[in-house]
Amino acid sequence: MRILAVLLTIFFLTSCEIAVPVGGDAVAATDTAKIFVSLLDKKQLNESWSLVDPTMKASITQSTFTAEISAFRNGYGKFRDRTFKDVVLGQIPGQPPGEYATVIFETTFSGDLVQEKVNLRKSAGEWMIVRYTGDPIDRPADT
Repeated sequence: MRILAVLLTIFFLTSCEIAVPVGGDAVAATDTAKIFVSLLDKKQLNESWSLVDPTMKASITQSTFTAEISAFRNGYGKFRDRTFKDVVLGQIPGQPPGEYATVIFETTFSGDLVQEKVNLRKSAGEWMIVRYTGDPIDRPADT
């Protein structure tokens, strides 16, 4: 009888879907990154400054930040669509020790398909932007 109970328990556990909670830091960092790129899409560059980490703010002025982001984004054309690809938690080379996340999007602009990376640092319990980059993705040739 005891063996039957164990077998039924094993069967029950292996046949059920078990919800595994998604990491809070990964979700929070991704949410902040989504808000940030959404503000960039709407050309609300001054508003996006509020999401920038104090360490980055110490190394660049707001006017330089907005000018560089604007020039960078204008080079790719008008925003069309964005797909979340991944979030990676861990130290970022070249940054001081701390809690970091890299959120990766595949974004279509009128001129290019771009892999956007938003690097964030947890500062005073909040995820803040420390770096934003984008690299063109080669589109497959039409066959």
